[in-house]
Amino acid sequence: MDADFHTFVDEANKSFQTADHLTYSTYPLVKDPKLLLVIAENLFKALSKGMEAIVYYERLYKRIPPINDDFNSKFEVFREKCAPRYNLPRDSILLMRDLKNILDHHKKSPTEFRKGYDRFIMADRNLTVKTLDISKVKNYLHLTKSFIFKVNSIYNRINSPHSKG
Repeated sequence: MDADFHTFVDEANKSFQTADHLTYSTYPLVKDPKLLLVIAENLFKALSKGMEAIVYYERLYKRIPPINDDFNSKFEVFREKCAPRYNLPRDSILLMRDLKNILDHHKKSPTEFRKGYDRFIMADRNLTVKTLDISKVKNYLHLTKSFIFKVNSIYNRINSPHSKG
């Protein structure tokens, strides 16, 4: 099996485990809403590395044409070609886009603040607001978990001695 494919899957799993640990072990102790952003970043990394693994695998076997090495190009091919092929849940794709939007919004937001101990609010220059709270993050984690499970099952099926790719 290809080492790059394995690396992408491994990175997806590590990022998911980090997000899970931060959500259920660290956050309840420190109750710092800024951690919600770190969790969102790890969830996005888990989803995008899982996506990259599948896109890479499909590219390796020439099932998809060459694509640019940027998120949007990979995302479009993944959404159009790979997700249907592997029967990946639509909410994983929507979640990936949603998290990307939240993280991009954060980069453009000069204002961010906490509201209570469980909400992190980001406002851009146009005062467009995005909010992260612990219940939203836990829902994101749940959706990411099912996506990562699916990526791992694809990886295990491909990696099994009886598989031909």
